[in-house]
Amino acid sequence: VKSAPSRPASPPWPTGPILILWGEQDFVFDRPFLDRWRQIWPGARIECYPDAGHYVFEDEPEATRSRTREFLREHATEPTTHIEPATDVTNVTSRTN
Repeated sequence: VKSAPSRPASPPWPTGPILILWGEQDFVFDRPFLDRWRQIWPGARIECYPDAGHYVFEDEPEATRSRTREFLREHATEPTTHIEPATDVTNVTSRTN
């Protein structure tokens, strides 16, 4: 895992608003990854959760849900009341390997 890239091998990289919710106890993406992300995306909003690990959304569900909603509201271009699915989800299968 330590050799995993800290960003995609080739562009495009995200350039719009970026929110990183990071668990300080993450055993996969540790502090060097976070430091690198800060360099790559200096304008990113970074929220750190001291007691959360790799599964920050499970470890801090209420805090991350609230923060994500707030971030999306801040950066919404127009209100959306209904979104049509892009695919027929009844035909989607998962891969396990």
